[in-house]
Amino acid sequence: MFLIDILSRVLLCLWLFLNISLSNFILSLPHFICGGYLICV
Repeated sequence: MFLIDILSRVLLCLWLFLNISLSNFILSLPHFICGGYLICV
């Protein structure tokens, strides 16, 4: 039971971290696309 508790906490932390990273990536994606487009043009 103790191991399962630790594992669930670790998975929750990983999920939250990935979620934050993913949302930041999606939010910054238009900026990268616009920047790349301006550099190419």
